[in-house]
Amino acid sequence: MLDKELSKHACYCCFEDIRNNLIDAGCDEITIKQCLEDLKNDNKASFLNLLHKHREYLMQDIHQKQKQLDYLDFLICKLEKCSEGKKEV
Repeated sequence: MLDKELSKHACYCCFEDIRNNLIDAGCDEITIKQCLEDLKNDNKASFLNLLHKHREYLMQDIHQKQKQLDYLDFLICKLEKCSEGKKEV
């Protein structure tokens, strides 16, 4: 029954597809439950708001990881240049 209710509100064939997609997107269990409840209650605006919030969280994480990579690349570059300098001496 729930599968039919949800599938009419979203472009998915069943409840499990939506749940799996949210899991694959890294949503926590609380977010997943709220999203599915919003779909069940035909509250598309709230559902989309939750998805946008999760997307923002993921983007912040990506930016943080990029900064970490930049710091690591800088350190690697400095160490390699320092090693090259010693070889030439």
